[in-house]
Amino acid sequence: MDLRPAQDPASASPRSPTPPPELRRLFNKAGQLVSMPVKPQLRLDLLTWIASTLPTDRELTETEINTHLRAVDDDVAMLRRYLVDHGLVERPVPGTYRVSAESVHRD
Repeated sequence: MDLRPAQDPASASPRSPTPPPELRRLFNKAGQLVSMPVKPQLRLDLLTWIASTLPTDRELTETEINTHLRAVDDDVAMLRRYLVDHGLVERPVPGTYRVSAESVHRD
């Protein structure tokens, strides 16, 4: 499954990213996540894609990561928690987030 972001990876814009075809069924017509998948592999695929849409060139404040995640779902705390728990986003110090280079591969 190709999990590369649908938007330009260099872009730091918090515009709603377009999910890959395999994940589109998880979103409504407005581009918001309908619900978090229960199946572990589908959840990991979704989270990997979400992490790939985040800027990788710098650390993000909690406000910045929330802005990017809100483009996918209003429950930004849930998304942050899952991204950190799955090792896709690191939290070097409280309130600061960084996409894990080892976990998100961009081609």
